[in-house]
Amino acid sequence: MKRICSFLLCLGLFFSQTSLVNAGNNKVNLSISKEISYYGEVLNGKPNGQGTMKWGAYKSYLGSWKNGKRSGYGKFVIIDYSQAEKDFDGRMDNVRTTTYIGQWNEDMKNGEGILTDKVNAFHSGNQDDLIQKGQFKNNVFIKGNEVHTYWNNYSDFLYKDDSINVSFQTSDDIQDLYQDTYNLDYEEFNDLEEIIDYGAYENLTFQSKSTGITYKYAHLLDNEYGAFTITRTKYVNNKMVEELVTDAEVDNINMSREIERKLQPYLKGFELTLKMLYQ
Repeated sequence: MKRICSFLLCLGLFFSQTSLVNAGNNKVNLSISKEISYYGEVLNGKPNGQGTMKWGAYKSYLGSWKNGKRSGYGKFVIIDYSQAEKDFDGRMDNVRTTTYIGQWNEDMKNGEGILTDKVNAFHSGNQDDLIQKGQFKNNVFIKGNEVHTYWNNYSDFLYKDDSINVSFQTSDDIQDLYQDTYNLDYEEFNDLEEIIDYGAYENLTFQSKSTGITYKYAHLLDNEYGAFTITRTKYVNNKMVEELVTDAEVDNINMSREIERKLQPYLKGFELTLKMLYQ
């Protein structure tokens, strides 16, 4: 009889503990303030597990929580109408949408993720789009590819990690190459590699963090004669120590091959990142 009672007592404790665990994971509605609401799993009255929090109508997070903080994988979206206005077609112009999809810890971006910041400038021309794809630490982008395109057709490209920064700028309408909504007839290039081969870049920089050595390349075209020169400047700890200017055809070809060799490992990553921005 004592053994039966002990068994039933243990069984009762098991189901009691199981019920408490499940109760902590039930989805509930929480009204945190007048503007902030949460629906999802909770533990001890705080978001814990999977859930969605909304800060008014234009800010939300959907994903994992731990002890009331964003932790794990999730999607965070902010829609900014502060500069918005209707265009002549009745569409809202100049609406900025910032989205982060990836890992979180302690309410901050930590780990692998993709951050996009886009303005839907239909007619205003205030195009200003950014994408960062790689690793974040305490909300700071620390490793990976970054592309920033502007209304004047300029685009900044950056790759960085613990050992190197690689960056350059193009002045051609690069976004037209990577989104189907434009398909303009006057496109001069088919991809980013052709732009580099043609020399349509500015401020091409390779900065080694371990050695302190930086190389900067400038491609200058003489419109009158159709010739071009390439300047390579070397810096050590931000101090210029060497400058080489090529003007002969053979030297230009050799310098172009040097640039292509250095950039080749990064071009595919830039192209994939740019496509993600305009997919």
